[in-house]
Amino acid sequence: MRRSSSQASSTCAAPSRVNIFIDLFSQENRMVKNMKVGTRLIMGFLSVALLGAIVAGLGIWNMSKIDHLSDQMYARELLGL
Repeated sequence: MRRSSSQASSTCAAPSRVNIFIDLFSQENRMVKNMKVGTRLIMGFLSVALLGAIVAGLGIWNMSKIDHLSDQMYARELLGL
């Protein structure tokens, strides 16, 4: 598919934000590709472990909220029976 000269000049005139983002992403990708395999494996494992720790922390925090709310519900609704 051929572009007209007006389309070609307008797309090459100034870099868009998308092109800048793609360039940054490709630079980071090259940096990761230049690392040793062991380093990449360690980074991947640590990122998965960090994500798991965040999920576990949120779960524990929400369970403590549920415990507190169930104690309130017991005191308010069932203590008088």
